[in-house]
Amino acid sequence: MKLNSFKIRVTFIVGIVIAVTIIILTSFSVVYHREQVISYSKNEIKLRAKNLVSNIKESFNEARFVTKTLAYSFASKFNKNSPSSINRNDANNMIKKVLSENKNAMGMCTCWEPNAFDNLDKNFINKKGHDNTGRFIPYWWRDEENIIHLEPLVKYEVAGIGDWYLIPKKTKKEAILNPYTYKINDKDIFLTTIVNPVIVNNKFKGVTTVDFTIDFIQKKTMEIKKSYDDKLDISIIANDGTYVANTSKEDLVTKNISEYYKNDYREHLFLIKQGKELIKENDDSYEIYLPIYFNENKSPWQLICTIKKDIILENANNKMFILIFIGTLFLIICVSIIYFLISRASDPLKKLVETTDKITVGDLSVNIKIKRNDEIGHLAKSFGTMVKNLRQTILTIKNGATSVSDGSTQISDSSQQIAQGASEQASSAEEISSSIEEMVATINQNTENAQQTQNIAKKAEAGILEGQRMVLKTVGTMRKIAEKILIIKDISERTDLLAINAAIEAARAGEFGRGFAVVALEIRNLAENSQKSSKEIIELANLSVKIAEESGDILNKLVPDVKNTSTLVQEITSANEEQYSSANQISTAIQQLNSIIQENSSTSEELATGAEELESQSKNLLDAIEFFNLDEKRDKISMMQNKVMDYVTKAFKTFDDETKENFISKLDINKIKNVNETMKNDENFDGRNISLSNDDLDDEFEKI
Repeated sequence: MKLNSFKIRVTFIVGIVIAVTIIILTSFSVVYHREQVISYSKNEIKLRAKNLVSNIKESFNEARFVTKTLAYSFASKFNKNSPSSINRNDANNMIKKVLSENKNAMGMCTCWEPNAFDNLDKNFINKKGHDNTGRFIPYWWRDEENIIHLEPLVKYEVAGIGDWYLIPKKTKKEAILNPYTYKINDKDIFLTTIVNPVIVNNKFKGVTTVDFTIDFIQKKTMEIKKSYDDKLDISIIANDGTYVANTSKEDLVTKNISEYYKNDYREHLFLIKQGKELIKENDDSYEIYLPIYFNENKSPWQLICTIKKDIILENANNKMFILIFIGTLFLIICVSIIYFLISRASDPLKKLVETTDKITVGDLSVNIKIKRNDEIGHLAKSFGTMVKNLRQTILTIKNGATSVSDGSTQISDSSQQIAQGASEQASSAEEISSSIEEMVATINQNTENAQQTQNIAKKAEAGILEGQRMVLKTVGTMRKIAEKILIIKDISERTDLLAINAAIEAARAGEFGRGFAVVALEIRNLAENSQKSSKEIIELANLSVKIAEESGDILNKLVPDVKNTSTLVQEITSANEEQYSSANQISTAIQQLNSIIQENSSTSEELATGAEELESQSKNLLDAIEFFNLDEKRDKISMMQNKVMDYVTKAFKTFDDETKENFISKLDINKIKNVNETMKNDENFDGRNISLSNDDLDDEFEKI
């Protein structure tokens, strides 16, 4: 791939930087997450192993609680303050009941020193559950059909076989025996025994025991193995090296590690007795060692979890591939975004390069359209302004050169005509001078009339202002009349009230007040008539005030118009005076023009000579400017203007004097200027919208 493109080069460099960054971050994340997954998997397995240890200890604690409870119950019978009086029959019933309620227990017993239980051994010689010593040594056990049997203990004082009794007797502490195989009904049962001593006044009296099977441990370990797709192995070894559970080789259960490890079993046995947690890493697996303590941190068992690295690394590898995929996807997205952004940023530069290439070959018709607010946008704007100014300058020079070239030709041809028409212009100037004198007299008369109109307007303005003042005064008077009538209305209302009161008093007077009542009635009628009349007068007064106010508003509106009329008349007067002065100046100027026309005749010959030289230089300048390609539409306009001027000039040369005068009198210079300005200002003008209708000017050309 060639890196000669700015866009590709920047994208490549930035892409490498991002790729290196992503690779570093992804590598770190992969390593970190790999370690995290491995650590998490180890902790998860360790947690499952600890849960298994907790379940095993919970089962053992239940059995320990049973033996402890029995031991405390039997010891309480020796307390003088205790009302308990447990005999051998009560004790047997207690043991039998506890055994029946604990399904995992295979057997329970209590073994006492001679005459230690009730000092009645001689009374129980060879009785059920006793031997020839008469000691209290009952052993209750459960057969396969869940039937509970009773028989006396044997060999309980023989070292080795009777350690379950001899060890607690010596230590006076709880003892958990290592697993062993015991035959019940000719069937080997793998079990262990938990023993609690009965201590009274710090003296050993006997023991209580529970024998329970530990086959459930193997079952639980197999369940855990299946949950890991058989990629996890669990071994549980007792303190003496006996396998309690083994998921990889079930035939090792009940056997000692010496049969499996052979030469180095002592090292493993030492590790068990140390009771420490340990994680070992092998070539293809991890081994987790956990101690199992049942009482007072002594004689621990050991749990070993062996898990293949594949199951741990599988999750780690999956996470690694996910992180690599995410990193790759992120790299592709970042490079794509960067390429897109750089493309957006480099497109204006590409346009500027293309524009400069066109300018180098003289093409100034380019138009840069880049709308950005950054440095590139400012550069494009400045560059566009430069091209526009350069194009305008060259176009101006070209148009000027063309105009100069055409003008020089026209000047050369027209200078001779100027000399011939100079005398005719002089006579025309005298006629114009006399006409202007008449116009001056007319302007003077208009000025006097405007002054008289101005005086009349001022008088009208003063009269309207006086009328406005009188209307306002009338409005005020009408309002005062209305106020006075309101007072009369109030008096009539009070009179009406007094008449009513007088009528009431006359009625009270009876015959004597009858005449007074007639008078009061008449007064009341007068008051009501007065009140009605005052109301009508108030309405008329309000109507008059309203009419007066409207009249005042009309006068207010007329005042500005009259003032404007007066102002306009003043302006007309001033304009007439200026026209009078200007007409005098025009008359003087025409007289001076007559003398200048005479001088133009001699100057026109010199002008023709200079025009020929100017035409030659203009052609050289046009040849140099042709290198630049300007706006084609404007070039067409310039060419059209030149052709029209050439055509008019050539046609004008063929006119006789009378035709020239008629042509000039009919030529509307303003229309020609308007057309010229339209062609210059209209960028879309291409010359096709010029109407060449058969007007009077065409008729003149057709007569030629």
